Amino acid sequence: MGVKVAADLRRNLGVVKEKLLEKLSAASVPADALDNTRHFLESVVKDVTGAAHGLTKEALLRIKTHLVDLFPSLSPTLTSKMVDEAETEANNNDERPGNYEMMNIDQSTKPFISSKSKL
Repeated sequence: MGVKVAADLRRNLGVVKEKLLEKLSAASVPADALDNTRHFLESVVKDVTGAAHGLTKEALLRIKTHLVDLFPSLSPTLTSKMVDEAETEANNNDERPGNYEMMNIDQSTKPFISSKSKL
């Protein structure tokens, strides 16, 4: 899941980066400033996607740990396996054909959800 979240984020930020560079280019900014901006944006995308992957993995670890506390009668191995299976099922559901079509959302314009969103 962490890799998928990071890939989605990279894809969404990549589109933002390209659109921003198009707008800056149309505004006739100097070529060296445009190139510096491109490198800066690529660095930001790389840093943010790495952080997203790490945060997702951290969240899953916290869930596993907390489930052990909530359900002491279940073994840590079992609760960990349950979380791993739920993650796998969630990833499989996201990749299922038609998931975005059912919501009338074009595959190329998946919604961007900020890491600050409260779901």
